[in-house]
Amino acid sequence: LLLQPDIELLNCHFPVQQVWLKHQATTEQSHTASCDSAVNYLLIFRDRFKVSFRQISTPQAQLIIAIKQRLSLGQLTKADVDLSELPELIQQGWIAGYKLAVTADG
Repeated sequence: LLLQPDIELLNCHFPVQQVWLKHQATTEQSHTASCDSAVNYLLIFRDRFKVSFRQISTPQAQLIIAIKQRLSLGQLTKADVDLSELPELIQQGWIAGYKLAVTADG
């Protein structure tokens, strides 16, 4: 799988998104995830021509990290990642496509 080239994942130990949103006068706060975990994952991406960011869940972040490491679908199924998050990544447009690779076992 290939991620969009404009995607960057940040992990923060502080609730950066909540602080930023509190300083925005016109932003909806209903779409933010809770900040209960020790690490917050922020995904920076381009929505059309506007740079956006969103707090994502730990399973989504782990899957994005695995995809950035260029693991194949076969390797992803064996890795400790939640593939049920894959449709959400595709729906958001964060997956750019896939690349076929020839392996030693055919």
